[in-house]
Amino acid sequence: MLSISAETLVTASVALLLLLVAGLMLTPYLRRVAEERQIRRVICRMGVALKRDVMLDDGMDGKVFIDYLVLTPAAVVVVGVRRLQGVVFAAESMEQWANVVTNRSYKFDNPLPAVEVGVAAVQQLLPNIKVAGRLLFSGAVSFPKGKPENVLLPVDVGTQEGKRKDVQASVEQGWNLLAQRCEPIPEQYLRDVAVIDDGGCSHRINVAVLLLIANIGWLGWRLLFNGML
Repeated sequence: MLSISAETLVTASVALLLLLVAGLMLTPYLRRVAEERQIRRVICRMGVALKRDVMLDDGMDGKVFIDYLVLTPAAVVVVGVRRLQGVVFAAESMEQWANVVTNRSYKFDNPLPAVEVGVAAVQQLLPNIKVAGRLLFSGAVSFPKGKPENVLLPVDVGTQEGKRKDVQASVEQGWNLLAQRCEPIPEQYLRDVAVIDDGGCSHRINVAVLLLIANIGWLGWRLLFNGML
Protein backbone atom coordinates (compact mmCIF):
# COMPACT_ATOMS: atom_id res chain seq x y z
CA MET A 1 0.00 0.00 0.00
CA LEU A 2 1.34 3.44 -0.91
CA SER A 3 2.56 5.32 2.14
CA ILE A 4 2.35 9.11 2.21
CA SER A 5 4.54 10.88 4.75
CA ALA A 6 3.32 13.70 6.95
CA GLU A 7 5.73 16.13 5.25
CA THR A 8 4.35 15.23 1.82
CA LEU A 9 0.82 15.85 3.09
CA VAL A 10 1.88 19.24 4.46
CA THR A 11 3.49 20.16 1.13
CA ALA A 12 0.42 19.15 -0.86
CA SER A 13 -1.99 20.81 1.59
CA VAL A 14 -0.18 24.15 1.51
CA ALA A 15 0.04 24.05 -2.30
CA LEU A 16 -3.66 23.27 -2.64
CA LEU A 17 -4.57 26.00 -0.15
CA LEU A 18 -2.59 28.60 -2.08
CA LEU A 19 -4.21 27.47 -5.34
CA LEU A 20 -7.67 27.64 -3.76
CA VAL A 21 -7.15 31.16 -2.43
CA ALA A 22 -5.71 32.30 -5.78
CA GLY A 23 -8.75 30.82 -7.54
CA LEU A 24 -11.12 32.63 -5.20
CA MET A 25 -9.28 35.90 -5.80
CA LEU A 26 -9.55 35.43 -9.56
CA THR A 27 -13.26 34.54 -9.54
CA PRO A 28 -14.54 38.16 -9.91
CA TYR A 29 -12.12 38.76 -12.79
CA LEU A 30 -13.15 35.54 -14.56
CA ARG A 31 -16.80 36.45 -14.03
CA ARG A 32 -16.16 39.87 -15.57
CA VAL A 33 -14.40 38.32 -18.58
CA ALA A 34 -17.35 35.97 -19.12
CA GLU A 35 -19.74 38.92 -18.79
CA GLU A 36 -17.84 40.94 -21.41
CA ARG A 37 -17.92 38.01 -23.81
CA GLN A 38 -21.65 37.63 -23.26
CA ILE A 39 -22.22 41.34 -23.92
CA ARG A 40 -20.16 41.16 -27.10
CA ARG A 41 -22.08 38.11 -28.35
CA VAL A 42 -25.42 39.76 -27.60
CA ILE A 43 -24.52 42.99 -29.38
CA CYS A 44 -23.23 41.05 -32.38
CA ARG A 45 -26.68 39.44 -32.63
CA MET A 46 -28.33 42.86 -32.68
CA GLY A 47 -27.02 43.70 -36.15
CA VAL A 48 -24.64 42.91 -38.97
CA ALA A 49 -21.75 45.25 -38.07
CA LEU A 50 -20.67 47.24 -35.05
CA LYS A 51 -18.27 49.85 -33.77
CA ARG A 52 -17.18 50.02 -30.15
CA ASP A 53 -16.02 52.87 -27.90
CA VAL A 54 -16.37 55.76 -30.33
CA MET A 55 -17.12 59.46 -30.03
CA LEU A 56 -18.94 61.93 -32.26
CA ASP A 57 -19.39 65.68 -32.39
CA ASP A 58 -22.52 66.68 -30.48
CA GLY A 59 -23.12 69.80 -32.59
CA MET A 60 -22.25 72.11 -29.68
CA ASP A 61 -18.44 71.98 -29.78
CA GLY A 62 -18.46 68.89 -27.58
CA LYS A 63 -18.12 65.15 -27.92
CA VAL A 64 -20.55 62.30 -27.29
CA PHE A 65 -19.10 59.02 -26.07
CA ILE A 66 -20.89 55.92 -27.37
CA ASP A 67 -20.37 52.36 -26.15
CA TYR A 68 -21.56 50.64 -29.33
CA LEU A 69 -22.93 51.58 -32.74
CA VAL A 70 -24.77 48.73 -34.45
CA LEU A 71 -25.78 48.47 -38.09
CA THR A 72 -29.08 46.70 -38.81
CA PRO A 73 -30.78 46.18 -42.19
CA ALA A 74 -33.04 49.21 -41.65
CA ALA A 75 -31.41 51.40 -39.00
CA VAL A 76 -28.41 52.39 -36.94
CA VAL A 77 -28.68 51.56 -33.24
CA VAL A 78 -26.87 53.39 -30.44
CA VAL A 79 -26.26 50.94 -27.58
CA GLY A 80 -25.27 51.92 -24.08
CA VAL A 81 -24.02 49.19 -21.72
CA ARG A 82 -24.37 48.95 -17.95
CA ARG A 83 -22.51 46.25 -16.03
CA LEU A 84 -24.35 45.65 -12.78
CA GLN A 85 -25.45 42.80 -10.55
CA GLY A 86 -28.51 42.25 -8.42
CA VAL A 87 -31.87 43.97 -8.67
CA VAL A 88 -32.59 47.26 -10.45
CA PHE A 89 -35.63 49.46 -9.84
CA ALA A 90 -36.08 51.84 -12.75
CA ALA A 91 -38.52 53.92 -14.77
CA GLU A 92 -38.05 56.24 -17.74
CA SER A 93 -39.27 59.25 -15.74
CA MET A 94 -37.04 58.63 -12.70
CA GLU A 95 -33.93 60.82 -12.47
CA GLN A 96 -32.17 58.17 -10.42
CA TRP A 97 -32.43 54.39 -10.50
CA ALA A 98 -31.72 52.02 -7.62
CA ASN A 99 -29.51 48.94 -7.63
CA VAL A 100 -29.88 46.47 -4.75
CA VAL A 101 -27.03 44.02 -4.20
CA THR A 102 -26.90 41.71 -1.18
CA ASN A 103 -29.34 43.86 0.80
CA ARG A 104 -27.45 47.09 0.06
CA SER A 105 -28.97 49.79 -2.13
CA TYR A 106 -27.10 52.12 -4.46
CA LYS A 107 -28.49 54.96 -6.55
CA PHE A 108 -27.22 55.95 -9.98
CA ASP A 109 -28.31 58.47 -12.59
CA ASN A 110 -30.86 57.31 -15.14
CA PRO A 111 -28.62 56.24 -18.07
CA LEU A 112 -31.31 56.55 -20.76
CA PRO A 113 -30.74 60.30 -21.38
CA ALA A 114 -27.08 59.58 -22.20
CA VAL A 115 -28.20 57.05 -24.80
CA GLU A 116 -30.64 59.62 -26.21
CA VAL A 117 -27.79 62.14 -26.53
CA GLY A 118 -25.90 59.57 -28.59
CA VAL A 119 -28.97 58.99 -30.75
CA ALA A 120 -29.30 62.74 -31.34
CA ALA A 121 -25.65 63.01 -32.39
CA VAL A 122 -26.00 60.18 -34.91
CA GLN A 123 -29.36 61.48 -36.16
CA GLN A 124 -27.83 64.91 -36.75
CA LEU A 125 -25.24 63.29 -38.98
CA LEU A 126 -27.74 60.96 -40.68
CA PRO A 127 -31.02 62.93 -40.84
CA ASN A 128 -32.67 60.64 -43.38
CA ILE A 129 -31.91 57.34 -41.66
CA LYS A 130 -33.70 55.72 -38.75
CA VAL A 131 -31.61 55.86 -35.57
CA ALA A 132 -32.67 53.99 -32.43
CA GLY A 133 -31.30 53.77 -28.91
CA ARG A 134 -31.02 50.78 -26.60
CA LEU A 135 -29.61 50.29 -23.11
CA LEU A 136 -28.19 46.82 -22.48
CA PHE A 137 -27.67 45.49 -18.97
CA SER A 138 -25.50 42.50 -18.16
CA GLY A 139 -27.19 39.17 -17.51
CA ALA A 140 -26.65 39.31 -13.74
CA VAL A 141 -29.42 41.93 -13.37
CA SER A 142 -33.17 41.60 -12.88
CA PHE A 143 -35.98 44.18 -12.98
CA PRO A 144 -38.68 42.96 -10.56
CA LYS A 145 -40.89 46.00 -11.22
CA GLY A 146 -40.44 45.87 -14.97
CA LYS A 147 -37.93 47.26 -17.45
CA PRO A 148 -38.30 50.72 -18.98
CA GLU A 149 -38.80 50.89 -22.73
CA ASN A 150 -35.59 50.43 -24.75
CA VAL A 151 -33.86 48.63 -21.86
CA LEU A 152 -32.61 45.15 -22.73
CA LEU A 153 -31.22 42.10 -20.99
CA PRO A 154 -29.20 39.48 -22.92
CA VAL A 155 -32.20 37.14 -22.89
CA ASP A 156 -34.22 39.77 -24.79
CA VAL A 157 -31.94 39.57 -27.82
CA GLY A 158 -32.74 36.49 -29.88
CA THR A 159 -31.34 35.34 -33.18
CA GLN A 160 -29.11 37.29 -35.52
CA GLU A 161 -30.75 40.48 -36.82
CA GLY A 162 -30.54 40.05 -40.58
CA LYS A 163 -27.53 39.73 -42.85
CA ARG A 164 -25.22 42.30 -44.43
CA LYS A 165 -26.80 41.76 -47.85
CA ASP A 166 -30.16 42.76 -46.33
CA VAL A 167 -28.98 46.26 -45.38
CA GLN A 168 -30.79 49.01 -47.26
CA ALA A 169 -28.52 50.97 -49.61
CA SER A 170 -29.23 54.30 -47.91
CA VAL A 171 -28.49 52.81 -44.49
CA GLU A 172 -25.24 51.31 -45.78
CA GLN A 173 -24.19 54.70 -47.14
CA GLY A 174 -25.06 56.35 -43.85
CA TRP A 175 -23.07 53.75 -41.95
CA ASN A 176 -20.02 54.39 -44.12
CA LEU A 177 -20.32 58.12 -43.47
CA LEU A 178 -20.69 57.44 -39.76
CA ALA A 179 -17.55 55.31 -39.83
CA GLN A 180 -15.65 58.23 -41.34
CA ARG A 181 -16.87 60.70 -38.72
CA CYS A 182 -16.38 58.47 -35.68
CA GLU A 183 -13.26 58.85 -33.58
CA PRO A 184 -11.94 56.28 -31.12
CA ILE A 185 -12.37 57.22 -27.48
CA PRO A 186 -8.93 58.12 -26.04
CA GLU A 187 -7.21 55.20 -24.34
CA GLN A 188 -6.56 57.25 -21.21
CA TYR A 189 -10.28 57.88 -20.78
CA LEU A 190 -11.04 54.18 -21.20
CA ARG A 191 -8.36 53.29 -18.65
CA ASP A 192 -9.76 55.82 -16.18
CA VAL A 193 -13.27 54.43 -16.62
CA ALA A 194 -11.96 50.89 -16.25
CA VAL A 195 -10.29 51.81 -12.96
CA ILE A 196 -13.51 53.37 -11.65
CA ASP A 197 -15.58 50.38 -12.79
CA ASP A 198 -12.92 47.88 -11.82
CA GLY A 199 -14.62 46.61 -8.67
CA GLY A 200 -11.25 45.73 -7.11
CA CYS A 201 -10.43 43.23 -9.86
CA SER A 202 -6.94 44.61 -10.52
CA HIS A 203 -5.98 44.26 -6.87
CA ARG A 204 -7.37 40.73 -6.75
CA ILE A 205 -5.45 39.75 -9.88
CA ASN A 206 -2.21 41.06 -8.38
CA VAL A 207 -2.80 39.13 -5.17
CA ALA A 208 -3.68 35.96 -7.12
CA VAL A 209 -0.47 36.24 -9.17
CA LEU A 210 1.57 36.66 -5.99
CA LEU A 211 -0.12 33.60 -4.50
CA LEU A 212 0.67 31.55 -7.60
CA ILE A 213 4.30 32.69 -7.47
CA ALA A 214 4.39 31.82 -3.78
CA ASN A 215 2.97 28.39 -4.61
CA ILE A 216 5.65 27.74 -7.21
CA GLY A 217 8.31 28.93 -4.78
CA TRP A 218 6.92 26.71 -2.02
CA LEU A 219 6.88 23.60 -4.22
CA GLY A 220 10.34 24.38 -5.59
CA TRP A 221 11.76 24.84 -2.11
CA ARG A 222 10.28 21.56 -0.90
CA LEU A 223 11.56 19.77 -3.98
CA LEU A 224 15.08 21.14 -4.01
CA PHE A 225 15.89 21.39 -0.33
CA ASN A 226 13.72 18.79 1.33
CA GLY A 227 13.30 16.13 -1.34
CA MET A 228 9.60 15.94 -0.62
CA LEU A 229 8.29 15.55 -4.15
